[in-house]
Amino acid sequence: SIKGIKINDFEIIGTLANKEFSGDFVQEGVTEIISSSHENLSFIKHIAKCGVIIYNILDDSEQAVEASWVLNSLSHFIQELKEDGEMSEFPPPLFILLSTFMTWSLSKS
Repeated sequence: SIKGIKINDFEIIGTLANKEFSGDFVQEGVTEIISSSHENLSFIKHIAKCGVIIYNILDDSEQAVEASWVLNSLSHFIQELKEDGEMSEFPPPLFILLSTFMTWSLSKS
């Protein structure tokens, strides 16, 4: 039941689009802010430990490129863990992409 769930039941890790706002815009319940730079393998290793990853590409079209890189990198990282027999340490996360209908209407079928 959702009624019994409290914000303290989760560890929320976030990123910021504008690093200047780090202290002022951190929401209640956020335990850590991490840097999400493109081509950053340490970022992938960090978020691979998360149960759910939510990526918002509504505000910035460049985020779609980064989200694609993150998803592909996560897939490769998880495959390496499977091959090394370490998959039990990192169950695959659920990846949720927030976008508009127009984003999908422009994609190739």
